[in-house]
Amino acid sequence: MTRREDELYSWGIELTKFSPRIPGTRNMDRARDFVVDQLHSFGVETWLEPINFRGVFHQDWEFRLLSPEEWTMTSYPENNVGFGTVESELVDVGRGTESDYEGKDVAGKIVLINWGALASHEVACGLKRRYPLLASYDVAWSKGAGGMAGYFSDTPGNTLKVLEPGIRATGGSNIPGPAEVGEERQFMLPVLNIGRHDAQRLQALLAQGEVRAHLHVGGKRKVSTVWTVVGKLAGQSEDTIIVGAHYCTAFAGAICDTVGVVGALELARRFSQLPSRDRPKTMLFLFSGSHVWLNCNASSLRFIEQHGEVMPRIVAMLWLDHISSPVYVAGKRRARRNFPTRFAITSGNPALWLLTFLAMLRNRRLPVALPISRLWTMCEMGPFDNLAVPSMTMQAMSELMLTSEDTWDKIDPWQLAKDVAVYVDLARRIQQVPGRLLRRLEIPGRSLFGCGVLFWDPSVPEYAGGEDYQAEEAPPLYWGGYHRPVILLSTEREKELALSESIAQP
Repeated sequence: MTRREDELYSWGIELTKFSPRIPGTRNMDRARDFVVDQLHSFGVETWLEPINFRGVFHQDWEFRLLSPEEWTMTSYPENNVGFGTVESELVDVGRGTESDYEGKDVAGKIVLINWGALASHEVACGLKRRYPLLASYDVAWSKGAGGMAGYFSDTPGNTLKVLEPGIRATGGSNIPGPAEVGEERQFMLPVLNIGRHDAQRLQALLAQGEVRAHLHVGGKRKVSTVWTVVGKLAGQSEDTIIVGAHYCTAFAGAICDTVGVVGALELARRFSQLPSRDRPKTMLFLFSGSHVWLNCNASSLRFIEQHGEVMPRIVAMLWLDHISSPVYVAGKRRARRNFPTRFAITSGNPALWLLTFLAMLRNRRLPVALPISRLWTMCEMGPFDNLAVPSMTMQAMSELMLTSEDTWDKIDPWQLAKDVAVYVDLARRIQQVPGRLLRRLEIPGRSLFGCGVLFWDPSVPEYAGGEDYQAEEAPPLYWGGYHRPVILLSTEREKELALSESIAQP
């Protein structure tokens, strides 16, 4: 590896030492400080902007079979679920619709549910409908179930998958439902995610007779704080390019959102090395902490509310999440032809679309650039899209994305460097294009679907009298069952040898 490839990869290693990175926890604060220290080392002016939120902090959880055999499964709580302990009969309710409960007594019992494929949830979300995941909570709650164990049908192997149902900073989800109780709209049903193969094994046991299980979720709810890290590189004009990424993450070693942070830091480093005369435009770097555990628009909404004077001067918003994907799978390196396709989503701005296409082409990324963000917008781009800011994000989708196998040890440093280089090239070109031209070519109007239509309220809660920010611990998002530590090594040969040994283990 070259020095730059090695350094980019090492930033990811440093970040994975602070994981899972959950807003309001010490791990999150350590990651925030790492980002601040890096920006300072580049000479970037840096400050923090707090966002209060009503948080759910899981502390311990377990899903254990009691009979006809004893067996503890790897599990973790999906976002914002309730607390409690249930020991009862397990009842398979299929997809968890009203009709699936016909003729079944689930009062006080644990229900086993198939949450389907990730796409079915994302589409519903983009259409401003309640997530099927949350709708399944609603039905189970209305039927009096005591708890829920769920799985996704499209995970590779027995991996676990995290979903981002989106929680308002003030509490409750984007589309409310009956499972959210009280003024703070709390979910009361304890829910755990288990592996697909484990669920299939449970179904085989249920076909033979009664199955009893133990489900426990413990934690606390409180108002807490997460900080947006903002960096500024002054240019020759007030025209501004925003570069952003999330620095939270769902589980130990996750690529999402480590890869975006690495990419945004590299842009800050590259452009900080230029003399100011070679930066016609100012650059702002936004590192958001609101992805999985809050909603993916929170930082942008707050930034826009607090920096109205900047908004007329923004000429582009470049968002970095999911920009790279695993190359090492099941201990082996993927063939190049099997790499996931990178596709860029841009607003309908023809200049931005062309520059994105060329940047992907130059860096050997199959140039799939789709000018559709005005139709379907993504993450923190959404609020900027809605204000007619030219926007772009590149996505690298794979079957491992958002699963517990989507980890940094599977990244190829050279491929990562090429993915980041797309953004570096694009930002360089945008620096040279007149800002008024980019703004003039942008199509105004709100996005129709996707993240940008889900959240619009920048309101945040207040601490109760006498309370202030107190960081929580973030336990590993595996509790019970097996856990194979993520391996983080630097050389290709070390990675290949270690992965071939570790993946073979259960």
